[in-house]
Amino acid sequence: MKNNKNIIISVIVVIVLLVLGLSWNSSRKNTENLDNSGEMQATSTETTNSSNGAGVTSSKPIKNSTNPSTGSNQTSQTPSNPTTPSVTACTMDARICPDGSAVGRSGPSCEFSACPGGSTSGNTTGNPYIQTSAALNQTIIIGGVYITPIKVVSDSRCPSDVTCVWAGEAKIMVHLVKNNVSEDVEITSGSSISFRGSTVSLVEVQPQQKSRTSILDKNYVFTFRVI
Repeated sequence: MKNNKNIIISVIVVIVLLVLGLSWNSSRKNTENLDNSGEMQATSTETTNSSNGAGVTSSKPIKNSTNPSTGSNQTSQTPSNPTTPSVTACTMDARICPDGSAVGRSGPSCEFSACPGGSTSGNTTGNPYIQTSAALNQTIIIGGVYITPIKVVSDSRCPSDVTCVWAGEAKIMVHLVKNNVSEDVEITSGSSISFRGSTVSLVEVQPQQKSRTSILDKNYVFTFRVI
């Protein structure tokens, strides 16, 4: 009887040990499965990020502002290519002043600068009725016409210190150029001539005649107007 009792106890112990062993093996397998699942999930995440090109992305800063009137968000971004101010380039032609000096074009309208002690007369972009003066062998331009007084043909003007019945006149030879066409013509003080669609007038001749003195060629100054 005693032996049977011992056998039963031994069998129960073996069964308990078997159950504990099976339970421990099952628990260890579950833990390994969880670890393997975590590793596979991490590997899958890395593979997905790599295939989607995940990485550091740089972009220009964008400033968000709220419109106070509508309360809506607005996005503004500074333009990358600002507009470059335009620059006006004037032609290199010059105007000869009565004193022999030369002035060029300047400013946004490319007008001739003023002569020393004079005005800006003679520009071709402004009023075509502007009068311009020149001495012998000096070239001026008015309304697209280049005018060069060449010589004094005659000067029969009444001297300023004498009373005359007739005022007289001065006649000069001028060289005219327009649109690459040139011509030498005579023009009388107070009269006009037509040249290539323009009307050139000799408005005034200076200085005035004196009864006891003669005028040197270098002292003559002629005022022209072009219409």
